[in-house]
Amino acid sequence: GARDVSILPAFMKKGRPGHIVKVIADLDDAERLSRILMEETGSLGVRVYPCGRRILLRRSIPVEVEVGGVKATVSVKVAKDSRGRVVQVKPEYEDAKRLSEETGLPLREILRLAEEKARRTLR
Repeated sequence: GARDVSILPAFMKKGRPGHIVKVIADLDDAERLSRILMEETGSLGVRVYPCGRRILLRRSIPVEVEVGGVKATVSVKVAKDSRGRVVQVKPEYEDAKRLSEETGLPLREILRLAEEKARRTLR
């Protein structure tokens, strides 16, 4: 199946409104996904652009965060480059949202606290 899908508003020929559908998928799935897109959207054609993909090595680590006496575990994604250097630290949105709702603290603050705690843990 598709790894990711995005739909962008666009002006088509003669200034008509339309959409550009972008699908990221394995090349092996291109034929099947193209057929589905044409059947479901009524499009008469699909362009396929093979391209390379580079990804960072990533894993999730649990981080315990305490906010106003409430302790909770937030899962944090840690991405490293090929040399093992930490490039990105990103708390899971749903975990942070849940804690924000429980404590009344802004979501941005929960995300910041979880990221800081994860970075300290990784040192």
